[in-house]
Amino acid sequence: MHARLLRIGKLVALPVALALLAAVVASVGPRAVAARLFELRWVLPLVLAIGLLKHLLRAAAWMLAMRADGVAVCFRDLLRARIGAQAFAYLSGMGLLVSESLRPWLLGRAYPVGSVVAASAVESGLYLFTSVFVTCLGLGAAAWLLGIGGTSWLLVWGGVFVLIAYLLFGTRPLLPLLQRLAGVSSERLPKLARVLAQASAKEREIRSFRLRHPRHTGAVLALDLLVQVVMLAEVWLILWAIGLPVGLRTLLSIEGGNRAVKMLGFYVPGRIGADEAGAAGIFALIGLEPAAGVTLALVRRAQALVWAGVGFLWLAGAARLRRRGVPSTCSPATDRQFSMPVPEAGFSTARIAKEAS
Repeated sequence: MHARLLRIGKLVALPVALALLAAVVASVGPRAVAARLFELRWVLPLVLAIGLLKHLLRAAAWMLAMRADGVAVCFRDLLRARIGAQAFAYLSGMGLLVSESLRPWLLGRAYPVGSVVAASAVESGLYLFTSVFVTCLGLGAAAWLLGIGGTSWLLVWGGVFVLIAYLLFGTRPLLPLLQRLAGVSSERLPKLARVLAQASAKEREIRSFRLRHPRHTGAVLALDLLVQVVMLAEVWLILWAIGLPVGLRTLLSIEGGNRAVKMLGFYVPGRIGADEAGAAGIFALIGLEPAAGVTLALVRRAQALVWAGVGFLWLAGAARLRRRGVPSTCSPATDRQFSMPVPEAGFSTARIAKEAS
């Protein structure tokens, strides 16, 4: 019954989201949005290239996490699985919940499932850490920009950042302790307890990986931080192209606000209308033209849709090859173009036990 209500809710949410998108564009002025988009015609190919760069960096981080445990991987397979999983995740609106579970399945049987799942959890966990870091900076910058208790907000979000940092880099598990302190049990709150159990498992995987491969953890974290820099540069480029260059504080405020809106609008399929409405509101709140916010959201949506289409076409081509009996995965031994040097961890078992105790 509950699943049926969710499906009905999804079906109702789509036309409502489309109506919201139309209402947002109408409220800020269709001509103003069209003029802004026309100004961006020359920069759209560059925005699409930035989308590819983000996929390449995250696939490289995933590859490093897998190779750290001695799994020979082909970069092309990881890139295809990542773009394909992201396509399903974007259109479903479920984000990491869908993409992370799809990656092992999309890779097929060429790689050990356990290693794929563990490496995917490590990479997505570290990426989430960097994403929360930028979001905290952005919301703190927005509060500072608006004069709404900037210091207090920075302290609050700084505390959130420290908490998440300990989850990833602390020596003792934290989520089971929080679960016990909050009194969350499988009898009283079964769904929340199940989510916390899954999060605790990911916490253990990330901590275990960090203790076994400290250098690789730093390399994966650096790549995920670079993705965040690329995303900020993408926003700056789009705004600069429409004649609205912004400073670092405004840039962080825009990106932090947009990410908060995405979290709130996760239930809407593809976040249609939610991203545009949120961007228009954020721009108006910080004193910028709402049409510029809608333009930014539409351009990033176009980027995501193009790469979602590429992901579906790539997966369809791989499936067609499998039906013909042609291997759809490349041999790791022939993966030379995208091979990356893997530093030696130099981390002994005795040291792992000592740090874990």
